[in-house]
Amino acid sequence: MMAHPNNTRPQSMVHTLQPVSCPVQLLVIDRCNGAADIFADTLSRLLPLDVTLYSARDQASAIEIMDQLEVHLVIIGIEHDAPDNIALAPYICNSHDVVPILVVGHQIHHRSRARAYEFGADEVITLPRRAHEMKMIVEQITQAYLEAIH
Repeated sequence: MMAHPNNTRPQSMVHTLQPVSCPVQLLVIDRCNGAADIFADTLSRLLPLDVTLYSARDQASAIEIMDQLEVHLVIIGIEHDAPDNIALAPYICNSHDVVPILVVGHQIHHRSRARAYEFGADEVITLPRRAHEMKMIVEQITQAYLEAIH
């Protein structure tokens, strides 16, 4: 069966990325509902600032976003069975040296934690289980990385 000539393909992500005017723009590199995805969503809801979240499910999408848009903070998800997302940290450090990198996971093995710091992570965070712990982390992240933007 032949496709109708008027059918169009969806635009690729590169053509749909548009700069926005929110004061804080975060890039989350993680699987759907991964630790970093959950952390970033919670962070955006608790921050006293307007936030735009960009999600990348793979390294190619993350690079595309980093190269096209101004990002103020990168949050990378790491899982004990798939710690490969942190391999993107050196690229971010080399090409966007002022962008802080947070690595977030549910349970982070000490070797993965050390590797994340070696690759350029500014913080390695174990996703807290209690709301008050999350609020404390949000306050720390805001003071350390986001207050200067606002």
